Amino acid sequence: MVGGIARAPRFGIPTLAIAGDVNASGRALDGGPSRKRMPNRKRGGQPGNGNAIKHGRFSASVRAARLAAWEEQQRRSDEWMKRIPETDYAAIVDGLRVLKQRKEAAANR
Repeated sequence: MVGGIARAPRFGIPTLAIAGDVNASGRALDGGPSRKRMPNRKRGGQPGNGNAIKHGRFSASVRAARLAAWEEQQRRSDEWMKRIPETDYAAIVDGLRVLKQRKEAAANR
C-alpha cells in the first residue's frame, strides 16, 4: 500500500484503504490522518506546534503589519481619487452638438 491506496487483487484497480483492513503480508492498514490532527492541519500548523500561531501568518505582529499596509494603500488610493479631475460630461455633449450643427450648416451651403 502506498499513500493510503492499496491495489485490488484483480486487474490492479486501486481501492481506498479502510482502517482495520490488512494488506497481503497481514499488516494492518491505517485509515489516513486521525481526527485529532485535522484541526491543526486546517490552520497550517503541525500537531502540537504553537509556533504556527505565534510566528505564522495569523500572529499579531503579522496581522498588524498587514493592516498597516492595507491602510496605507487605502490612503494612497483616496489621495489619487481626489487628484482626478472632474469630467463635465454635459459640456462635452454640448460641444459635440455644436460641432454637429456646424458640420450640417457647412454641408447645406
